[in-house]
Amino acid sequence: MAYVKVGSHASASACLTYGEYKDGERREGVEVGAVDCSAASAKQEFKAARIMWDKEGGVQCHTVIQSFDDSDGLTPQQANKLGQETARRLAPGYQAMVYTHTDGEGGKTHNHIIINAVSVEDGKKLNTRGFLNDARRVSNEISREHGLHVIEERTRGMRFTQAEQALVNKGVQPWKDELREVVESARDSSRNMQEFREKVEGFGVRISERTRKRDGETGWTYQHPNGMKCRAAKLGEDYTPSAVARSLSANAEREKQHEATSEKLLAAGVEDVARKRAEEAARIRQQQEAERVLRQAQERAERARVRTRSRDDGERGFSR
Repeated sequence: MAYVKVGSHASASACLTYGEYKDGERREGVEVGAVDCSAASAKQEFKAARIMWDKEGGVQCHTVIQSFDDSDGLTPQQANKLGQETARRLAPGYQAMVYTHTDGEGGKTHNHIIINAVSVEDGKKLNTRGFLNDARRVSNEISREHGLHVIEERTRGMRFTQAEQALVNKGVQPWKDELREVVESARDSSRNMQEFREKVEGFGVRISERTRKRDGETGWTYQHPNGMKCRAAKLGEDYTPSAVARSLSANAEREKQHEATSEKLLAAGVEDVARKRAEEAARIRQQQEAERVLRQAQERAERARVRTRSRDDGERGFSR
């Protein structure tokens, strides 16, 4: 497994639409898999579970993006099966959809795993504390079991000290890694800076700003709930104000595309319903017209029989 990224979202419907559609059209070559639900009615089933347990508000779903090493040579079908296995292990008892795309950067095969925020079995909301680390761990376990490459989750946008790496090697999550997870989750599920800050603060993390004297740029310092502080640049380039702002702008643009796609699909659905109703109305009119013509023919035939009987009766009376 080459890369794992997680997020939390307020609209499960938008995420499910994005998984299967692009610009109002079904994605070319998309592979679809379902866990504890039907692919054809996932939106309705996700929503039904949340409504049943009276937990429709707030975060509606959580997402995991898995990218695979090109050298593993996985087909979309194989990648989708691995995504379903990941969803089952990561969130047992929760409905999930897995969409495998091959239109990523460089044509890289990757999964979009969308997990309902509420368990259909007991109504509990998915506990996402340590979700990023859990997703990485499960993905790596599955990769090893299937003989796939396991690449360390250390990107250019992250900076790790030797002490942090030592903790990671021992299976302990450093507090700075917890900060990264909070920032990533808030960043990937927000459309503007206000939403981002509110979500970060919701995790108990504080952001303080400062202006750098050397260039006048704004810098951030994150404060962990344990009181420890770290400058954004020390966590990595991906956690700086400018990088977060770029991600939020991209999220807002994707949200517009989601909405446009949903509107197109809705319009297409309305048109389809209208067409079917028109066809049904035409069929009913044709049936009614056919019945009218039949009644007229029957009435003419009956009048003809009456005239014939009257004439025959008259001829018999005359002959007597």
